[in-house]
Parts: sequence; C-alpha cells; structure tokens
Amino acid sequence: MKIIYTILLLNLLVCTKLHSQPFSIIASSTSKCNGDTVSLSTTPIPTYIPISLSSIANYTATPNAPVGSQNYSGVPFFITTPSDWDSYVAAGNSGQPNSPQQTTITLSCPMKVDKLHTLINTHWGQQDATLTHIQLTFTNNSTLSIPLIDGVNIRDHHEFYVNSFSSTTTPVSITTINVWNGIYLGDSFRRDMQEIAIPFPENTYFLKDITIIDSGNNNSGFHRAFVSGITVKPVAAPIVWHLGSPNGTILPNAGSPNYQTTVQVSGSTTYFATSTSFSCDQSIVINGESCCIDTCFWTIQGNVIHGGKNIFGTLSPDNVRIQTNASNRGILSSVGLFGWNTMNPSTLFHVDCKFPINAPSSVRLENLQYGTGQNLVIDKQGYVYVSERDFALNQKIDNLENQIKNLKEEIQNLKANMNLNPIGTPLNITCFPNPAKEFTTLQFSKLPNGRNLVYSLKDVGGKIIQTQSFLLNSTLNFEVRLPQLAPGAYIIEIMSNEEKIGTVKLSTY
Repeated sequence: MKIIYTILLLNLLVCTKLHSQPFSIIASSTSKCNGDTVSLSTTPIPTYIPISLSSIANYTATPNAPVGSQNYSGVPFFITTPSDWDSYVAAGNSGQPNSPQQTTITLSCPMKVDKLHTLINTHWGQQDATLTHIQLTFTNNSTLSIPLIDGVNIRDHHEFYVNSFSSTTTPVSITTINVWNGIYLGDSFRRDMQEIAIPFPENTYFLKDITIIDSGNNNSGFHRAFVSGITVKPVAAPIVWHLGSPNGTILPNAGSPNYQTTVQVSGSTTYFATSTSFSCDQSIVINGESCCIDTCFWTIQGNVIHGGKNIFGTLSPDNVRIQTNASNRGILSSVGLFGWNTMNPSTLFHVDCKFPINAPSSVRLENLQYGTGQNLVIDKQGYVYVSERDFALNQKIDNLENQIKNLKEEIQNLKANMNLNPIGTPLNITCFPNPAKEFTTLQFSKLPNGRNLVYSLKDVGGKIIQTQSFLLNSTLNFEVRLPQLAPGAYIIEIMSNEEKIGTVKLSTY
C-alpha cells in the first residue's frame, strides 16, 4: 500500500489570489515646478509570472522535493512550504473523502496568457483515468476546461505507479516533461511539469481564475492529484504611456525593456502605463507646483562694497546651476560643492578636465610667479594632495641627479682613456688550445671593467659544471684547468661585477 508522508493540515482555504502586479512605474520625481521635465519608466514586463500557492497549500507530498524559487527548463516557479495543494488532504478533512475537490487561484491582474505551466502529479495514478481538470475562467465569463489524463500528461509521483506520459492536443496542446527526481525513505519520487498552450480565441481573453478540480477516491486509493506550482506566461505586448486616462493621448517612449518617456510638468497630472496583455493599468500622479517669482529663491543685498552686506545667493535648499547656450557648464550645490564641467561634484572643488576644444591641456594658469613651498601631486582619480617633499628639496634632488649624470659621463671618458672596457660592452675573448683536454687559456682583447672576474664552464644545456673567480694578469690571459670531460661542445661564460662580458665556445677530445 502506498504511504502518504507527513500530512500538514495547515490551511483548508480553496481560493488564493495573485497579489503582485506584472510591472510598476518608476519616476525621477513626483513633485516639480511647472515647466520642469520628469522621466517616467517601468520595470520590464516579465516573460513568466510565478503564482504563490501559500494560502492554499495544505500538504507536502514529497518531503525532499525542492521548495522556494526554482527554475525548470527556463520556467521559474515559486514553491511554498508546505509545497502542495493536495486533493487527498482536502477531501480527508472535508468529511467527504470521496467527493470532488477543487481550489481556485484568482489573478489580481487578469491577463492574456500564451502558456500555462503547472507542476501536477498524483497519488495512486490510474492509467487513462481522466479525473483531474484545469478550468480557466476569463473576464468575459467564458471558460476552458483542460482534462489531465493519467499516463498521457500527468502521472504518479511514485515510481511504482503510472510511469508514462505523452504529448496531447485534445482539446489543447499539452507537453509534459520530468523536471526533478529524488529518493525518500528508499523510494524514488519525481516532479513533472505540464506546458499547456492556450488556444485561440482564449489567448485573446483576459484570464482571471485558474481552478484545479480532482474527482478521485480516497477510500479506494484511486487517483488523487496535487499541484506544487503554477506559472503563467503572458502574451507579449508593449507598454504604452497615456496622458490623463488609460485611453488618453499616447506619449512617445523609448521601448523595451523600460519604456521610458519624458513629460513636462503642468499642474497635477496623471499618467497611465497600459499594455494590451493586462487588464490592470498602472498610474502615477505628477504634482506641478507654481513656483514663485525669483525673489522667493534669490537674495541680493547691498549695492556698495562696504559693511559686509554684498550678498548674492539662494534662500532655498536648491543647487545653483550655471548654463550658457542652454547647456550645463557648472554647479554650486546646496551643501557648498562646486563643480565645473560636471553637474555631480564629489568634493569642494571638482573640475572634469575632458575638453572638446583644440588645446594641449584643459587647465591653464598664466603668468604664474616663482616661489618656494610644497609640491602638489595628483592621484589616478584626479584628487590633488600636498606632496610630502617641499619645493626646495625637489630642487636639491634635481641638482644631485644632474651631478650624478655628469659624474657618470666623466667616468666613462676616463675608462675610455685607460683602455678599459665600458660597462655592459662585450669583450673579444678567445681560448687556446681549442679543442682541449686538460686545460685551456682564456685570452682577452683588452682589460675589462674591473679585474675580479668569474668564469663558469657549462654544457650546451646550460648546466654549470665548474665555476671559479680569478684575477686577470698583465698579459690579459688566464689558464683554466679542466675537469674530466666527455668529448663534446661546452661554453665558458665570463662575468664581471655580476654582469656577463663574454662567452667562449670550447670543444674537448
């Protein structure tokens, strides 16, 4: 006998309602001066709208099945806890265990639906039984009854009962796929998804109610259906902005996904966002204020330069914008931040140095005087700081760098006059005898820079076989005693002051 696990008798309501709206309005402001502009937009219309069954869920048919936000083959569902409306539990608590059971979901915003996705399985599935129906009710009071058939488009959630399904087109097209499998108490369970295509003309009507009806039998253990999730896919249609009423003047907008429009404020005006796919319209009221004359916002005191009464400013907590040729140039914010070539200053004095003019730089200070003090430094974000080194110290450092440069040049000249090899210049170095067996002599063409030298004997793979430091004698040669070497090719590398000054190829026999 099949076991029903963990009955949760939490709620016996038979009706739930979709409370969320399919889209909402976003406004830059709802209160402006007459003549100002306001940007209106909407949230994107979702491709799918999951429906919560929290108010009707009465049971968890498969305890380890996933809950919460789930996505099956690209279709989102929201599965509550408990996860299911179960006709078995509903019938058992109604006092009439063999009576038909039903639950209805009412959409708070009726909509035209292209597809209906459901997560429906059964207890005690019976092959070819037609005991579960989905009834759709539209705002014009027409209905569409969709039969679900065991072994065709629904099946048992337990592997020991009806296991098959196939697509059907009578009276609508239904495709069922398996979307989850799991093990509980050693038994295999599953969750299936039905994709139901809403036919014409029903997909041109506004759907308002979804009713699940089950006519199984508790006592005989004969087919009881349960639903874990419902998601609707509305018919795709754009959002249209209207002035004053849902049928008022149509306003231009920028199209999907946010359908932005810009309006000029004039008194208190209502704007509507509508879509032919939804019967509910969204609206917003923009309140235009009759902003008073200039003296309400500006103060100018004094006309002589004495007494501290020459004041030019604002009385309101508004920014002062600077414009020329109808374009923003700068701003003095209400909290005292000044911006030039930017309307969003981030510090007391903020200049955006991008410039469209033909000049070598966007900042010019002319006829500056010489002086002493500290340097200014600029970081990658353009912020200006006082340098830790003062101006005089920088001058001393510059002088020292110049002296070092001159000294280097004098040293190079001295080396050239002394027939010393300049730093970093390779020497002409040979060795004899070559090929050699027990020893070879290194012969230098001129005295290298520094006489403390190091040679390294390497094989052709670069492995060091022998290394030794040595002093060059007055004849500019040095004898190298060779270890026992296999006949072949080798390299002798000579270093001076950790800098390579030459290499010699050596053969042995």
